[in-house]
Amino acid sequence: MTQMRRAAAPLLLILLAAVGCSQKRVLPIPAPVDRAAGEDEARLGSIARAEAARQDSLAREASLRSAREKQLAEARATIASPVYFGYDRYDPSPEAREKLDRKGSILNRSPSLRLRLSGHATIAAPMNTTSRSASGVRQALWNT
Repeated sequence: MTQMRRAAAPLLLILLAAVGCSQKRVLPIPAPVDRAAGEDEARLGSIARAEAARQDSLAREASLRSAREKQLAEARATIASPVYFGYDRYDPSPEAREKLDRKGSILNRSPSLRLRLSGHATIAAPMNTTSRSASGVRQALWNT
Protein backbone atom coordinates (compact mmCIF):
# COMPACT_ATOMS: atom_id res chain seq x y z
CA MET A 1 0.00 0.00 0.00
CA THR A 2 2.78 2.38 0.68
CA GLN A 3 4.04 1.72 -2.73
CA MET A 4 0.67 2.53 -4.10
CA ARG A 5 0.60 5.77 -2.19
CA ARG A 6 4.02 6.62 -3.47
CA ALA A 7 2.95 5.92 -7.06
CA ALA A 8 -0.35 7.75 -6.63
CA ALA A 9 1.24 10.96 -5.39
CA PRO A 10 3.04 11.81 -8.69
CA LEU A 11 0.01 10.68 -10.63
CA LEU A 12 -2.20 12.96 -8.57
CA LEU A 13 0.14 15.88 -9.16
CA ILE A 14 0.07 15.31 -12.92
CA LEU A 15 -3.71 15.09 -12.87
CA LEU A 16 -4.08 18.32 -10.88
CA ALA A 17 -1.69 20.14 -13.22
CA ALA A 18 -3.61 18.97 -16.30
CA VAL A 19 -6.98 19.97 -14.83
CA GLY A 20 -5.68 23.35 -13.67
CA CYS A 21 -4.17 24.24 -17.02
CA SER A 22 -7.19 23.22 -19.03
CA GLN A 23 -9.45 25.72 -17.28
CA LYS A 24 -8.06 28.89 -18.87
CA ARG A 25 -10.44 31.76 -19.00
CA VAL A 26 -11.60 32.60 -22.46
CA LEU A 27 -12.42 36.27 -22.88
CA PRO A 28 -15.66 36.88 -24.71
CA ILE A 29 -15.43 38.72 -28.03
CA PRO A 30 -16.98 42.13 -27.55
CA ALA A 31 -20.18 42.64 -29.43
CA PRO A 32 -20.10 45.31 -32.12
CA VAL A 33 -21.09 48.64 -30.73
CA ASP A 34 -24.08 50.15 -32.43
CA ARG A 35 -23.69 53.86 -32.84
CA ALA A 36 -26.50 55.78 -31.43
CA ALA A 37 -28.49 57.91 -33.82
CA GLY A 38 -27.26 61.03 -32.06
CA GLU A 39 -23.61 60.19 -32.70
CA ASP A 40 -24.27 59.69 -36.41
CA GLU A 41 -26.17 62.96 -36.61
CA ALA A 42 -23.37 64.77 -34.79
CA ARG A 43 -20.78 63.35 -37.18
CA LEU A 44 -22.84 64.29 -40.22
CA GLY A 45 -23.49 67.74 -38.78
CA SER A 46 -19.77 68.23 -38.23
CA ILE A 47 -19.06 67.27 -41.82
CA ALA A 48 -21.76 69.63 -43.07
CA ARG A 49 -20.36 72.52 -40.99
CA ALA A 50 -16.85 71.86 -42.28
CA GLU A 51 -18.09 71.84 -45.87
CA ALA A 52 -20.06 75.06 -45.31
CA ALA A 53 -16.96 76.72 -43.84
CA ARG A 54 -14.92 75.60 -46.85
CA GLN A 55 -17.52 76.98 -49.26
CA ASP A 56 -17.59 80.29 -47.35
CA SER A 57 -13.81 80.48 -47.51
CA LEU A 58 -13.82 79.82 -51.26
CA ALA A 59 -16.52 82.46 -51.82
CA ARG A 60 -14.60 85.00 -49.72
CA GLU A 61 -11.41 84.25 -51.64
CA ALA A 62 -13.20 84.65 -54.97
CA SER A 63 -14.67 87.95 -53.82
CA LEU A 64 -11.26 89.25 -52.74
CA ARG A 65 -9.71 88.11 -56.02
CA SER A 66 -12.48 89.84 -57.97
CA ALA A 67 -12.01 93.07 -56.00
CA ARG A 68 -8.24 92.92 -56.54
CA GLU A 69 -8.68 92.36 -60.29
CA LYS A 70 -11.07 95.32 -60.42
CA GLN A 71 -8.54 97.54 -58.61
CA LEU A 72 -5.78 96.45 -61.01
CA ALA A 73 -7.97 97.17 -64.03
CA GLU A 74 -8.79 100.64 -62.69
CA ALA A 75 -5.11 101.32 -61.96
CA ARG A 76 -4.11 100.23 -65.48
CA ALA A 77 -6.78 102.43 -67.01
CA THR A 78 -5.64 105.39 -64.89
CA ILE A 79 -1.99 104.92 -65.78
CA ALA A 80 -2.77 104.46 -69.49
CA SER A 81 -5.07 107.48 -69.77
CA PRO A 82 -3.45 110.34 -71.70
CA VAL A 83 -2.88 113.80 -70.29
CA TYR A 84 -3.66 116.65 -72.66
CA PHE A 85 -2.37 120.20 -72.61
CA GLY A 86 -3.88 123.32 -74.07
CA TYR A 87 -2.60 124.82 -77.30
CA ASP A 88 0.73 126.59 -76.72
CA ARG A 89 0.57 125.63 -73.03
CA TYR A 90 3.12 123.66 -71.04
CA ASP A 91 1.54 123.68 -67.59
CA PRO A 92 -1.11 121.03 -66.90
CA SER A 93 -4.73 122.15 -66.69
CA PRO A 94 -6.66 121.44 -63.45
CA GLU A 95 -8.21 118.35 -65.07
CA ALA A 96 -4.80 117.13 -66.24
CA ARG A 97 -3.40 117.86 -62.78
CA GLU A 98 -6.05 115.58 -61.21
CA LYS A 99 -5.09 112.80 -63.62
CA LEU A 100 -1.43 113.28 -62.78
CA ASP A 101 -2.20 113.17 -59.05
CA ARG A 102 -4.05 109.84 -59.48
CA LYS A 103 -1.18 108.48 -61.56
CA GLY A 104 1.32 109.66 -58.95
CA SER A 105 -0.52 107.97 -56.08
CA ILE A 106 -0.51 104.68 -58.02
CA LEU A 107 3.19 105.06 -58.71
CA ASN A 108 3.88 105.77 -55.02
CA ARG A 109 2.01 102.61 -53.97
CA SER A 110 3.88 100.53 -56.56
CA PRO A 111 7.54 101.55 -56.49
CA SER A 112 8.52 98.78 -58.91
CA LEU A 113 6.17 100.14 -61.57
CA ARG A 114 7.93 101.98 -64.37
CA LEU A 115 6.37 104.64 -66.53
CA ARG A 116 7.54 106.02 -69.86
CA LEU A 117 6.61 109.58 -70.69
CA SER A 118 6.14 110.46 -74.31
CA GLY A 119 4.65 113.47 -75.99
CA HIS A 120 3.36 114.54 -79.34
CA ALA A 121 2.96 118.02 -80.72
CA THR A 122 1.71 119.64 -83.86
CA ILE A 123 4.12 121.22 -86.29
CA ALA A 124 2.86 124.64 -85.27
CA ALA A 125 3.85 124.11 -81.61
CA PRO A 126 7.27 125.44 -80.70
CA MET A 127 9.82 122.83 -79.58
CA ASN A 128 10.38 124.47 -76.21
CA THR A 129 6.66 124.11 -75.43
CA THR A 130 6.88 120.32 -75.98
CA SER A 131 9.92 119.88 -73.75
CA ARG A 132 8.42 122.16 -71.10
CA SER A 133 5.21 120.09 -71.17
CA ALA A 134 7.20 116.90 -70.56
CA SER A 135 9.07 118.62 -67.73
CA GLY A 136 5.78 119.79 -66.24
CA VAL A 137 4.38 116.23 -66.26
CA ARG A 138 7.58 114.82 -64.78
CA GLN A 139 7.58 117.45 -62.06
CA ALA A 140 3.88 116.91 -61.28
CA LEU A 141 4.46 113.15 -60.91
CA TRP A 142 7.58 113.69 -58.84
CA ASN A 143 5.82 116.01 -56.40
CA THR A 144 2.86 113.66 -55.86
